[in-house]
Amino acid sequence: MQMPLRRFTLLAGVIAILAPVPGVTQPRSAPAPALAEARQFMQRAERELNALSIKASQAQWVADNFITDDTEALSADATKNLSVAVQRLAIASKRFDGATLPADLRRRFTLLKLALAAPPPGNEAEATELTTISASLQSDYGKGTYCRPATKAGNGSGGGGGGARRNVCRSTI
Repeated sequence: MQMPLRRFTLLAGVIAILAPVPGVTQPRSAPAPALAEARQFMQRAERELNALSIKASQAQWVADNFITDDTEALSADATKNLSVAVQRLAIASKRFDGATLPADLRRRFTLLKLALAAPPPGNEAEATELTTISASLQSDYGKGTYCRPATKAGNGSGGGGGGARRNVCRSTI
């Protein structure tokens, strides 16, 4: 008889702990977002990212073909704006993680989250610095020069001529 009483007491205690207390509101989990809301979010995100991507691509093309400090700065700014937007939208899209979505829409959310290989820092100044360095590295490649190994300067006949050694450098631009 002792054992059933202990079980009853234990069961009553568990029920008392789990039962709602009158006058105290229980926290509710946020309702899952509706499918229409998810579609609307994705349409806005894709529209914004498409516009920023075009601007970043155009700025990058100009920087690649007209290598100056100004075009490098334009490219870095456009790339920063795109990267920050992708990161912001990827973080905002997390609220749809628990929602039941069709496969095509779930794939678009996944691609949004995977869009950045290296997300920018959360600090605006650091994000600007990162994209400036990245744009600079890319333009440095185009600004480079190539120097052939030193040769003896001579009369050009290939006979040696005993002249001084000199490097021949050519710009890659």
